[in-house]
Amino acid sequence: MPWSVHGQTSAPPKASIVIMNALPGPEKLHVFMSNKEIRPSGYNPGQSTGGVIIPSGKAPMEVRCLGFAPKSFTADFPSRSNCAMVFYPGEEIKEGPDKGKRSIGIFTPPPILDGQAPKSKNWEAFMAGPLAEASFTLNEKPIRLSLGQPLKLEVQGFLEIKSNGATLYADNPDSPGNYWLIFLGNSPDKLSVVKLNHINFNIP
Repeated sequence: MPWSVHGQTSAPPKASIVIMNALPGPEKLHVFMSNKEIRPSGYNPGQSTGGVIIPSGKAPMEVRCLGFAPKSFTADFPSRSNCAMVFYPGEEIKEGPDKGKRSIGIFTPPPILDGQAPKSKNWEAFMAGPLAEASFTLNEKPIRLSLGQPLKLEVQGFLEIKSNGATLYADNPDSPGNYWLIFLGNSPDKLSVVKLNHINFNIP
């Protein structure tokens, strides 16, 4: 029961979440929190949203996508924090009713807590696959990404990533933030990059 002062009930604490569907298409991803779908229309492959306001605290979660095994888990959203979740193809299930299907992997960048908004332009990368690994250059220096393994990029401000000498992604945001680059694709010559804006969204 929310506490009250002079007859006024306080609003329950909230958090913000960015969700991205990094599963290979064409099916939509559906994300449920406490048995209620966060976005009833679902998330198309490669789609991410801005900050969706949700209740803070621990909550049961479930994700479903046709062709993948559904996954249930518990998440904890600190009060007035900015959170993110990236759902990507996990390992193939070897036994049970979902044998032969791939699991759904979950990547959760560290939340940005209230009062700790980033003061610089920080870059990190995440290979969401299905490609297992690939090599690139970051501002002309070599880097290598592996499926499911986050990598902090040693650069602030302007960033250019090339694959086989061709520019794959370049950007220099106007504002500070914790920017995640999510790499999607089946082969090095068919990769796309989505910037996940894990930055400070306003929380009522």
